[in-house]
Amino acid sequence: PGRKRLNNFIGSAALFLYGAFLWEKMHDNHHAHHRAPATADDPDYEVSERPLNWLGAFFVRYYSWRNLLLTYLHVGIVYVISGSFADLMV
Repeated sequence: PGRKRLNNFIGSAALFLYGAFLWEKMHDNHHAHHRAPATADDPDYEVSERPLNWLGAFFVRYYSWRNLLLTYLHVGIVYVISGSFADLMV
């Protein structure tokens, strides 16, 4: 709190490194989720009895070809540098 630029930088870097997510989209949806959790206004709310349906809706809502391409690129770079997929678990 009180250091918005630093918070945005750290949040942006963490989301990008985690899954090539864009800070602006995740930030706005995160706050919308906290304003109206488990309601029709909650961007993360999916009416379903099955957890995989929620996961699928989340994936479609937040992931794009860009995310997948950058994630595969990251995996490839780690593999080329280390020679092992085990290093991806760290």
